[in-house]
Amino acid sequence: HNIVTGSSQGEEVSSTKIPHNYFQAMSTVQIKAGIKALLVFNDLQNKRIENAKSYTAFLKKNNKNHVPESVHDNHGFLTYPLLVFDRVQFMENAEKAKIKLGDWFISPIHPVKSNFGKWNIMPSDYPIALEICQHIVNLPTDIKDINRVLQFLDSHKSHIMSL
Repeated sequence: HNIVTGSSQGEEVSSTKIPHNYFQAMSTVQIKAGIKALLVFNDLQNKRIENAKSYTAFLKKNNKNHVPESVHDNHGFLTYPLLVFDRVQFMENAEKAKIKLGDWFISPIHPVKSNFGKWNIMPSDYPIALEICQHIVNLPTDIKDINRVLQFLDSHKSHIMSL
């Protein structure tokens, strides 16, 4: 309801100019939520890392693309990136299975989807970014039990890009 302004909304994504009142102090609600979140941050971060390792093990075993283990020690795993052949279809299948996937990086300057010229970006200069944006989904890492997600991935392996 736009009670608290969030990122990636309104003028922030429709113009290259800094919106009026862009720089604001945190609200009391945000401060209290932040303090509360900090109390469980270490546990949440450990869960994210544990889940990322489980995703990597599954994907590696099935010869599918995965986050290299060499970067695990220095990665926060807010979500786990995965490349699929048809992002839209894969996300629809996940929604039917009640698996919540993220859609970060739907464009080279997420969440902006068009008029890149306003930002002095020429999409043709970034062919790899454009390709990745058409195929990336984000697996949840902050869930207690990832077995449902792993079962979903197992039943949709043919939709996941290989190494």
